[in-house]
Amino acid sequence: MLPRGHGWLRRETRSRGNGSTESPVPAPSALRPADQESGGPLSPITLLTPPSAGDRVPENATIATKPDPKPKLDRQAILARVEGDAALLKEVTDLFLADAPRLLAEIRESISQKDSRALERAAHALKGSVGNFGAKAAHDATFDLETMGRHEDLALAPEALKRLDQAVNDLIPELEALIKTEAA
Repeated sequence: MLPRGHGWLRRETRSRGNGSTESPVPAPSALRPADQESGGPLSPITLLTPPSAGDRVPENATIATKPDPKPKLDRQAILARVEGDAALLKEVTDLFLADAPRLLAEIRESISQKDSRALERAAHALKGSVGNFGAKAAHDATFDLETMGRHEDLALAPEALKRLDQAVNDLIPELEALIKTEAA
């Protein structure tokens, strides 16, 4: 994945008839002044909204899709990480549920204080924690925040924080359901 805020954005795209792909798209800050005036380079073209019936769509166009709002945890992979031990899974989950609010608060505070180092540390810690559960959206958002902190470029940090908040809010009920299922 390419870091956001450093000249590139990663968008999930669906090529016309070719399945799902990932393609780097230049961020507005990475465009030359002439490109910014024209809306960016013309190839490859990424459409942010699906074309209407009368639109002429270039052959190399891709249509951006919204990510699935739910993490869709891979229960088998999570159980494999804890070697099928339901008690260990509960312990790891309880630690996450206890630490996540504190780490999210540290991330928010570091962004508001423009403290790149603190952002990098807190995002790294939370990334490791969400990594235990294979929660891709939360992992990607924490990776982006960690990278922004490392490169001292917090311009897109509020956007990444919104994505992280949403991903964690989606993750918590799934983890709680997983614990209940495995404890039964």
